[in-house]
Amino acid sequence: MRVGVQAVHELRLSGRSVGLRVRYATGFWSRLIGFWPAPRWHAVDAIVFPGCSSVHTFGMTQRVDVVFVGHQGCIVRTAASVAPWRVLSDARARLVVEFRPGLASGLGVVPGEVLEVTNRYRSSVALRR
Repeated sequence: MRVGVQAVHELRLSGRSVGLRVRYATGFWSRLIGFWPAPRWHAVDAIVFPGCSSVHTFGMTQRVDVVFVGHQGCIVRTAASVAPWRVLSDARARLVVEFRPGLASGLGVVPGEVLEVTNRYRSSVALRR
């Protein structure tokens, strides 16, 4: 089910393109489901949850990397290889990004970097809310 999910062309970290397949989860079902039951079942590398400061991995069968993004698109926290049946939150976050396991840590994503996306519906959307 792809209710409320948009394809995103490009993810940029501190100005560098990382060439990942990314989707926005904006509707109820897409936000609830996220990468459930396993990231390998989805045709994307990451899911962006705008207006969100917490995520869960209930029902997941694989781990995910989680990145919390605060004001001005600044990454405030990362959590590598989060196990199933966990809840994570960060009050500073304006949005959360779930990555396939090992992907965010493999890209060297760290707090302090700026996360930005360009999608096909709008020319450029900085995750600066």
